[in-house]
Amino acid sequence: MRTDAASRMKIVTSLLACAAAGLSAVLLYQSLTHDALPGCGGGSGCGEVLSSRWSSFFGVPVSLFAVGIYLLMLLAVIARSPRAAEKPQHLETFVVALSALTAIAAAGWFIAVQALVIKALCKYCMATHALGVTASVLCLLMVYRSMRFKSVVSVMVCAAALVGVMIAGQVFGPKPKTAGPVVQYVDDLPTPTSSPGPADAVLTPDEPVDTPEPGKVPEPDKVAAETPDAPSETPKNPTAPVDTPQLDVSQTVPFYGGRLNIDPSELPIAGNLDAQVLMVCLFDYTCQHCRTTRKMLERTSRKHGDGLGILFLPAPLDGKCNRMIKRTQYQHRHACMLAKMSLAVWRADPKKWVAFDKALYTDTRFHTPGGARKTAVELIGEQALDSALEDPWADAQLARDVNTYQTTAKAAGKGALPMLITRRGVMSGTPDHPSEVDRFIKRSKPAEPNKP
Repeated sequence: MRTDAASRMKIVTSLLACAAAGLSAVLLYQSLTHDALPGCGGGSGCGEVLSSRWSSFFGVPVSLFAVGIYLLMLLAVIARSPRAAEKPQHLETFVVALSALTAIAAAGWFIAVQALVIKALCKYCMATHALGVTASVLCLLMVYRSMRFKSVVSVMVCAAALVGVMIAGQVFGPKPKTAGPVVQYVDDLPTPTSSPGPADAVLTPDEPVDTPEPGKVPEPDKVAAETPDAPSETPKNPTAPVDTPQLDVSQTVPFYGGRLNIDPSELPIAGNLDAQVLMVCLFDYTCQHCRTTRKMLERTSRKHGDGLGILFLPAPLDGKCNRMIKRTQYQHRHACMLAKMSLAVWRADPKKWVAFDKALYTDTRFHTPGGARKTAVELIGEQALDSALEDPWADAQLARDVNTYQTTAKAAGKGALPMLITRRGVMSGTPDHPSEVDRFIKRSKPAEPNKP
């Protein structure tokens, strides 16, 4: 009977370890491809956790180490013979105990990081931890009687050392290359020899600018990328010339030291155009880094009040409307549609746009054509939405916004979204803390005149 119970425990433990290894492999795939995981909708915290600095160790996804630990546990459990209990120094027994204690300690660390530091929970991660801890407890129950005191101490010291090295590396080691923004100020750059003209002028096809994935730095002056052929809710090439009224250059506002000129009169804005600091936010609703920054800007906008105005320009990471994109990643497949619909809602009713915009950057459940349209219809009505979508202004403005992104990426040599632009500088990438945005705004304020 005892042998049957031990066999059943071995089978259950093996299945749990196999499941934990499988989920860890899914997380590893996400880390390498950046594809969205099924079921990670708004409020799930998956994006915040998986895009944080704590998801890697010296540039290597921590999920890779998890796969190794659980596979090691699985192999050791399978290889451990029933007679191992009679051999206290049996290698398989030591490996089973070591992998179990390491998995438990690592799970405790990452759960604490999610709850206390990131303040978001990834359900895939939590499911992996639950499976792994359960398998680990069964492993310890399986081997504790066959281990001497010295062996127990050795296992505990080894497990503590392994997890301690990982924690120290994450806390004190270098941040991932994609962590933190890249900031440039015009004061630190040479004066441009010529004016680029209004940013709202559409780029011609012979002016290619490449773009990185979110959080990566581009290599400017690459050959323009081919865009995938896929059905789209927006025109195949909104960046192509469209029938738009000629802009009055006298109405444009210079940004980035005059390297960029934008007419802000009809653009979505939080705050007012007469603010001391006027800032442009280039973003994509389907970009997790952008959504994190948008939430951060809520706090920034409240803090600075009337002294800050933020223009929100969607720059979709979708090849259907942004020819800088070589290959549209799965999570960005509806980015052009969302951007156009947001602009249409703004055109129809700027006050209702605030609610629509917040719904899109706080909850990915609205990132489907049906979800976005339903939300828009509830806010402004179906007739008003259809009229705004048929208005050529939305396509024209989307083309101008994409062109603004292209022009800024080319001028700055940096194109990671989100991108914040003021008259005096550019911040490209995700700020680690609101204080970084505050410093950027402070330096972007106009210089005070010298007092007599």
